[in-house]
Amino acid sequence: MVTALAAVVDAAWSRFGASECLRVRGVAPGAELEVWPSSAIDVTGAVASMAGQVFVEGGDLCFVPRFAFVEGTSYSVVVDAEPVAELLCPRPP
Repeated sequence: MVTALAAVVDAAWSRFGASECLRVRGVAPGAELEVWPSSAIDVTGAVASMAGQVFVEGGDLCFVPRFAFVEGTSYSVVVDAEPVAELLCPRPP
């Protein structure tokens, strides 16, 4: 499930090579992309976003986490310090 919070940005589960990723379309070149467990967005204080790497593929940004996404967990996509989407990591059928 994807909840779009910004009209120009599209976020979806995808793959980058052999890795699971969050693919983000419609962001400006050079934009800063962060991914957070949605439950951490409400936490105050200095909390770091998820560890991982951002790759550019075509005009898309692909976030590949250092540690795997957790099924049933919601993740928030933040571009240039603005939340733009929230995605629920699907559980297998």
